[in-house]
Amino acid sequence: IRATEPAAAAGGTISVLSGDELAILPLAGLVDLDAERGRLRQEIAEAAAEQERAERQLANEAFVAKAPPPVVEVQRKRRETAIDQIALLERRLADLGA
Repeated sequence: IRATEPAAAAGGTISVLSGDELAILPLAGLVDLDAERGRLRQEIAEAAAEQERAERQLANEAFVAKAPPPVVEVQRKRRETAIDQIALLERRLADLGA
């Protein structure tokens, strides 16, 4: 099956990309959509808290000035990872029609 109109997919689906092939799978009846939305919202909240912790440390001038550069870089990577994770989770939530 080749999906040529991915925008036409209804809510409650998940998209899987493999190479240049896109599969859109309906989740209705397979997954408790309300529970999955709740799980995704919880993961978004956890990632946002992680982002906030990293940003708070990076905003602390004393931390940035005194910490070894690798330690500061770890916090930058934690922040960026959290930002990327939030974006991914929000896309998944939108795919479920939330």
